[in-house]
Amino acid sequence: MTTKQVCQPAESPLWQGEFSEQDKHDIEQLRAGQAAAIVAGDASVYAELCHDDIQLLIPSKELVSGKTAFLQVEQALFRSASFIGFEKQPALVVRSGDLAYEVGVQQVQIKNQADAAGVYSARQKYTHIFRRTSEGWRFVVLMSNPNE
Repeated sequence: MTTKQVCQPAESPLWQGEFSEQDKHDIEQLRAGQAAAIVAGDASVYAELCHDDIQLLIPSKELVSGKTAFLQVEQALFRSASFIGFEKQPALVVRSGDLAYEVGVQQVQIKNQADAAGVYSARQKYTHIFRRTSEGWRFVVLMSNPNE
């Protein structure tokens, strides 16, 4: 039996800009929520972490714009692969006003991998952009590419 894992990075990223401790906590929770939703294969929960105008830029897929399209793409991805582990290692988080971006590396473990590259690459570089909204920090851009 395979155990699903959601791992958090051992080291903290470099935070640049004016982040309160609450901002840092909320962004860390957003990151953890993303990992948990991916490992659970729950596209609806994942979509709730995103702003309505989410932009998804992942390998082997066209640009995905908006929460409805995001939900459809993620549902299809979760039907084609089961993620058993997802670990993010953010290197840098920078804030300017109500926007922040994060860059880092993520490790993806897949149970029933459809292919070995692209969106299913085991090691990826990523850039995420967050927006602070009345509901808290939300993803507005999710971009990743293979690091292999």
